[in-house]
Amino acid sequence: APENPYPAGLDDALAAWAWLCEERPNDRIAIAGDSAGGNLCFALMTKLAAAGRPQPVACAALAPWLLLCPRLVEERRQRKLRTDQLLEGQPVGEPVRILNRENSRGEPRRRERKGIFVRTVQAVQDSILWRKGAELLAAQYVGDADATDPLLSPLLASDDLLRRLPPVHLQADKDEPLMADSEEMFHRCRRVGVPAELKVYENTHHIFQVNPILFREKARDSMESINKFFQEYWQLNAPDPTAATAASPMQES
Repeated sequence: APENPYPAGLDDALAAWAWLCEERPNDRIAIAGDSAGGNLCFALMTKLAAAGRPQPVACAALAPWLLLCPRLVEERRQRKLRTDQLLEGQPVGEPVRILNRENSRGEPRRRERKGIFVRTVQAVQDSILWRKGAELLAAQYVGDADATDPLLSPLLASDDLLRRLPPVHLQADKDEPLMADSEEMFHRCRRVGVPAELKVYENTHHIFQVNPILFREKARDSMESINKFFQEYWQLNAPDPTAATAASPMQES
């Protein structure tokens, strides 16, 4: 986009999926994507679910962009601001996204402070510049379509469609704008019985994995977590994900 707006990308993903299924009919295929690529992963699985077609055995998504409707995004942001104002200065219960103090190898985490780079990036992520930029990019991809279509905003897919999804592994930074997308999808998947994991990082930024020099340990931890997740469902004796009815325990760090 804007040269090839929706549904061009999804059509290409469907064609690639059909080719893989035809060429490798006996393989257990998983998919992965980050940000807008994560949107495409969930859109593909939603499309397959609606058509009653076989799903990937698993999906990993790094800070997927799952809500492309600016109105709904702004309404959610305003709700969070009002909630934060109500809770400001008041003792609150332990939040959902507790950060484990160990990495994926069971080693203790070192306490960290935000550096200048992270503070600067997070300031941009919290600014109107980020929001308006996201709205522009979303509009270019959506084109003349309805942004509330679940194939554009998978977070709006019905429970009936979501329960047909395979196990999902989500990652995001706790302070990035798309943390809400991952968190909501995680809870929705668990509610309908889809095995789901949510791994939360701190003191990074959106898709920090592309910056392994600055975030060496966290980027490695991220990749190791995805590998561990995929290995579980790539095994030949792994349960059929489409037949699963109980969500796995939340895993966060």
